[in-house]
Amino acid sequence: MNHSFHYFFALSLPSNIKEQIREWMNSYKTELSFYKWVHQEDYHLTLAFLGAATDDQLYNVTSKMEEALAMIPSFPLTISHLGTFGNQPSPRIFWIGVNEDERLHQIREKVYQVCEQVGFPLDKRPFRPHITVARKWIGNHPFSIKLVQQTPSKTMDWTFQADTVTLYRTHMNRLPKYEAVWQKKLSFS
Repeated sequence: MNHSFHYFFALSLPSNIKEQIREWMNSYKTELSFYKWVHQEDYHLTLAFLGAATDDQLYNVTSKMEEALAMIPSFPLTISHLGTFGNQPSPRIFWIGVNEDERLHQIREKVYQVCEQVGFPLDKRPFRPHITVARKWIGNHPFSIKLVQQTPSKTMDWTFQADTVTLYRTHMNRLPKYEAVWQKKLSFS
């Protein structure tokens, strides 16, 4: 097992949405004091975090995932709101959320089932679909969502087709940090 890499399944975002997020976030970087801003190419919507994995585990999980996702159709998602994880005055994570969609929860459940069948111990917390944009508040004043004047959905068209599930490998000491090692295109709806 190569312990230096961690893996996770995620919905990939189209390039135009990544670019819109980057442009929108850049307009707030001087006002929002976060320690680290996520690289544009690293924006994604996590479905399941696997952690370290052997080559056999990766082969098994991607083979089974190929089968499990074979007939799953793509679907539209819309970026719609902002949120944080952690202590509100000093959050660990600042994120952009998507509209609630039953199809998103169904695909996440299918991904979880396959990962658990292969033996990955997965997080049991409720699914909070989000795209991380910044980490660790370091501002001199408490963080408030009100610092961000408008939510993304009020500024541009943020709807995209959720059409690709990707297995990413994490590289801790480089940017972009995440490398796609396997992808499954969802069928057209």
